[in-house]
Amino acid sequence: MLEASGINAAYGRVQVLFGLSFTVEAGEVHCLMGRNGAGKSTALKTIMGHLPLLSGSIRLDGQEISQVPAHEIPLRGGGLIPQGRRLFSELTVEENLQIGLMARGRSGRQRDDVLDIFPRLRERLSQPAATLSGGEQQMLAVARALCLDPKLLLLDEPTEGLQPSMIEQIQQVILRLRNEGVAILLVEQRVDAVLSIADRISFIENGRMTGTGTVDELRSDRQGFSALLGV
Repeated sequence: MLEASGINAAYGRVQVLFGLSFTVEAGEVHCLMGRNGAGKSTALKTIMGHLPLLSGSIRLDGQEISQVPAHEIPLRGGGLIPQGRRLFSELTVEENLQIGLMARGRSGRQRDDVLDIFPRLRERLSQPAATLSGGEQQMLAVARALCLDPKLLLLDEPTEGLQPSMIEQIQQVILRLRNEGVAILLVEQRVDAVLSIADRISFIENGRMTGTGTVDELRSDRQGFSALLGV
């Protein structure tokens, strides 16, 4: 579904990704882990076209998207839930969802399906996003991305700052999407959260890939797991 091959990217003259290569299959949760500043969020931005490639290739569902403008990536089926949510805070819940629907031309049926996943949002459709709790705002960020009906969903630390009950709900949504065949690329720092939902984990350090393994492999080699995390 997603194939990143030898991607190099930079902020201005400062190169931050060095030859990253990985894949995410349909119906798989692939997690990127590493220390703060390792390049995880930059990898997501590069895939979504927010940061231009210096070189390398990114393919989504068999189509090259390396040079596709950022605003067209959602049209190809790519959705991003950024760190910090990035909601339109003055707009209502309903209006935020409508923006997601319009981005890929989806209908009210998609909206209703999303609200079935997050029934609490159905009760708050007329509220400005800024008035929601932190957990509800995260729900809205996920719901807006799901309004795209994505083939590929990128999530940047979706459980950050949430209470345990809300973390569990977000995890259940991720597992549901995986079971529906969505390819999921997840950036997450919480080891317990990752081990409970991921299929594979790749480790990034200083913009370079240092290792990849299945969750079962990493569970059986805790010492190697800790070494890859830099602990």
